[in-house]
Amino acid sequence: MNDGHVCHHDLQKEAILPFETSEEGGLHTSSGNYGTVFKVKIHPAHCNFDSSDNPGLYFGVKRLKDKDRAAFNKEVNTLERFSINTNKHLIQLLATYKYQNSYYLIFPWADNNLQGLWESIKQPQHTHKLALWMARQCHGLALGLSNIHVCQQNEGLLPHEKPFGRHNDIKHENVLWFKDNSQDAEEYCGELKISDFGLVKFNSEGSRYMITKDNLFTPTYMPPECALPNHVISRSLDLWSLGCLYLEFVTWLLKGYIVAIERFTDDRLDEGGNSDETEFSDDNFFAVAENMVTLKSSVVACMKDLHSDPQCTAYLHDFLDLYNCRSSSNWPGDLALSMTYFVQSKTTNAILFGCDDKIMNKVKWRLRNAGENVSHPLLLVGIFVELERTRQLALVKSNLDNLLDVASLLSQNKEVDDSSIDPWLDIYYIKIALQSWKKQLQKVVDHVDELSAMWREETCTGFHYKAQRAGMRIKERILEIIDDYDEKISECEMIIEGMTLANSMGHSKANTSIAVATKEDSSQMRSIAFLTMVFLPATFVATLFSMTFFQWIPDDSEKMVSPFLWIYFVVALLLTLFTVWLLRRLANPKTDKSGVEDPEKGLLPRTFQSAAWKMEGIKRESEKIHQMQRLHGR
Repeated sequence: MNDGHVCHHDLQKEAILPFETSEEGGLHTSSGNYGTVFKVKIHPAHCNFDSSDNPGLYFGVKRLKDKDRAAFNKEVNTLERFSINTNKHLIQLLATYKYQNSYYLIFPWADNNLQGLWESIKQPQHTHKLALWMARQCHGLALGLSNIHVCQQNEGLLPHEKPFGRHNDIKHENVLWFKDNSQDAEEYCGELKISDFGLVKFNSEGSRYMITKDNLFTPTYMPPECALPNHVISRSLDLWSLGCLYLEFVTWLLKGYIVAIERFTDDRLDEGGNSDETEFSDDNFFAVAENMVTLKSSVVACMKDLHSDPQCTAYLHDFLDLYNCRSSSNWPGDLALSMTYFVQSKTTNAILFGCDDKIMNKVKWRLRNAGENVSHPLLLVGIFVELERTRQLALVKSNLDNLLDVASLLSQNKEVDDSSIDPWLDIYYIKIALQSWKKQLQKVVDHVDELSAMWREETCTGFHYKAQRAGMRIKERILEIIDDYDEKISECEMIIEGMTLANSMGHSKANTSIAVATKEDSSQMRSIAFLTMVFLPATFVATLFSMTFFQWIPDDSEKMVSPFLWIYFVVALLLTLFTVWLLRRLANPKTDKSGVEDPEKGLLPRTFQSAAWKMEGIKRESEKIHQMQRLHGR
């Protein structure tokens, strides 16, 4: 490797490759979506690689299926980033060459992958040495993945290159096992290394998360976010896959290969649990129902079974008991926290994902000022909650302002563009996210009570007393934060209702304007109708008298105007008055005065009303007579 770049050789078609043995197409050949890997042995005279860990000089050669130079350079650039890195748990690219129009990559030859190692040792002997080796390898894999997620500038990354990466395909087939060739090494001893960077993606600070409809993950280790439409891709998705691999690793250690891989996989397959709309394999670790994602019951049962195993040591209990916090990735600035607390040493090991320098400084400042609370298991969870509170409250404020602007425009009946619905949807989604987050905070409060109860049952030591006091402070603060969320949720509900009211007011004003315009049009039409009604009789009479049936002036008369002209005006006037009276009569019907309106029987004739009145009078007189007779009888 020269100046951070691996050596590349363009070989002639007639060149003889320096391979003493080559198993291309043979037993040690495997094919994937992006190429074929086969085992070769390079002659020592043509190899200057470090052979301390590879005394047999066996290497893995990958022939790329894509013969495009740009695709080759892209994969090589990706691998060079990690070859520069000194982390021994990432596979390193040794060299590349082009031969007969195909591109080849040379890697160290792995003795097996992690699944093959488990399968070769179906029932491992649970010893302290094996448990220690597994712990070191798991820690190394986490460090290797961390180096993929954040490529430091001082590790050969140019300033214009994107420093944040995602592996996107963490699984036991892509974790290679390099056997320890020392004489006293156990059969499992060696190093585990992450390989297969064909799906690695790099992003800048502003694009660490993105919405995608593509599912590039191995279905078994696919994270729950990918079960949702338009899911968000971020680096934390690798953590789910790594956690699934860890669970299988511990299961293999305690139960053996048959339980860890075969039976555990069958249990997940039998359980199913995914909706018909998803395209994912049913052997994954989560279930989807009505857009709700939960752990499969078989996974929960497996973890409980491991805890109850007599060989499960305190370290394995701590390894299985992880605090995982994940904020919503639908908005910028999302964080993820994975941590475990070691009871005996009273220490916390944690990884905070998605933080920048500003977040890191805030976390450091809070830890420095934590005082005696620093040893409480939920201190980092409390810090995580504080960071999320700041982010989410600022998110609520900005979106509320946007929605208020839209509501103001609607209440003033001003025109708004088609995107005016977006602020309302944003606030609605934020409200749902706050309600979900509040439920998780309540779980934290309940867990604080559980820890305090557990410590009260044990011998009261100085640490337990301090931890209980710290737990009470954490609980009180989280309860205050829950109250803040209640207030913000109420504000969201208020602004959503205000948006509805503003929309209703806008519609009301529009309807009022339409009604006023309709009333004005009706008045104008009434005026036109009245004018027509006035002139129509006169026009009719004039047309009638102009017919040849009437001869008002003799033919031999010299008069220009008929003396019977007054007849026209009288008839036109009478006919016009009659028409006006008839129109008003028909347009404004009045209640018939000849009857009385009864609420049950309708309009009753006055004769019926008079008869009823007379009957009531007779009844009253009859009652008076009966009363007088009773008085005389006494």
